[in-house]
Amino acid sequence: ARANTEETTPGSWRRARLIDRYSERLFKDILVPLNGAAESWPALDQAIDIAGREGGQVHGLHLVANEAAKLRPEAQAVRMQFEARCAAVGMTGNLVMETGDVTRKIIERALLTDLVVLNVAHPPSAGLTSLGHGLRSIIWRCARPILAVPGRVTQFDRAVLAYDGSPKSKEALFIAAYLAEIYRTQLTVLS
Repeated sequence: ARANTEETTPGSWRRARLIDRYSERLFKDILVPLNGAAESWPALDQAIDIAGREGGQVHGLHLVANEAAKLRPEAQAVRMQFEARCAAVGMTGNLVMETGDVTRKIIERALLTDLVVLNVAHPPSAGLTSLGHGLRSIIWRCARPILAVPGRVTQFDRAVLAYDGSPKSKEALFIAAYLAEIYRTQLTVLS
């Protein structure tokens, strides 16, 4: 089933959160895809940090090859690590294991959340070979804000926003202003 076009149009998330911006927190539900590799865990730690600041909840997503793989030790190790990291800070979270295309599942699950936190330890390179890269597809098609974590947790002390007036950059400006006000992030805007 395709998502409602209004839910996936750039700007829809921001419009739906205008009142929350001043009365509540923006990121109540945070999606973090995990593959179980060591470099993916900082993304979970970042998601936990944000959820703690926002009074939110972390929703993990782990993709496996088939239904039987959900019971394998590797998948159960991901679940145990997820639960242990959440429990270490007194947070409850939930981890879902699914099968299917990683990019498509992240985009689908994102519609149920307010923020997607992605590991980008290996971002796509420049050139034609990167056009089909999953990260690029997620950035292009995801209807929710994305926080890319390049291998370490940040406290949001400083942020740079590339702004061009497009609908997605307006979404980013909305979030950057929120971070500057609530998290006291030093913000630099490049236009």
